[in-house]
Amino acid sequence: MAQKTTIHNEVPPMIRSSFHLLLPLALIALIIASCSHGNDMPKHRNHSFANIESYEKRFEDPARITWQKPDEVVRAMGLKDGDTVADIGAGTGYFTRRIAKAVAPRGVAIGYDVERGMVEYMRADAKKLGYANYHAELVAPSAPALPRAGFTVIFMCNTYHHIENRPAYVRSIVPALKKAGRIVIVDSRMEAKAGPPKHFRIPKNVIVAEFAKAGMRLVKDLDFLPDQHYLEFARK
Repeated sequence: MAQKTTIHNEVPPMIRSSFHLLLPLALIALIIASCSHGNDMPKHRNHSFANIESYEKRFEDPARITWQKPDEVVRAMGLKDGDTVADIGAGTGYFTRRIAKAVAPRGVAIGYDVERGMVEYMRADAKKLGYANYHAELVAPSAPALPRAGFTVIFMCNTYHHIENRPAYVRSIVPALKKAGRIVIVDSRMEAKAGPPKHFRIPKNVIVAEFAKAGMRLVKDLDFLPDQHYLEFARK
């Protein structure tokens, strides 16, 4: 049995006080979920991830270590003790738990998802691991009520291509960044051999242009993932 790691931390007051804004939502077919790898995605963006057992097998597949390289992704983010990170579309917390460990003991990682089942999964995961700085909250799909100036990093892995009105969405989350905060996007390249259907993929220049409209500039573009971009944005 794997040894549990206990990380003791409290949610900062600014973030804790915002949780009342995240109203309980029904299990509905909405836009955000965690990373997936394969070509069996539904033929529309707004689809449900309410079948938790099915998606757990995909999101927690041991083979994901090879193509997702989660530890390398977290290292690329340059996180440090005390950082606060929002993982939007966190799913089963595949990245959230790793981020929580990277920002411990004073930092906080919050996994946001629109599916109640995913949130409950993450909360149980955090309890099992003994990570007191790993949290999970429900979030609205179109304009998530994130705390103003609450986060060092906002992270999205294979979530961005699910969003319908992306420029407006980015504008809605930028105020949640601290002064020197960053947004990190991990999503499929157009030429990827695996991933969502090609008509769902977003060219890198389009992503950069959409962030530019929200006052963000590309500051890091890494190519270490087999089928995905790693793009990092900061305020202009």
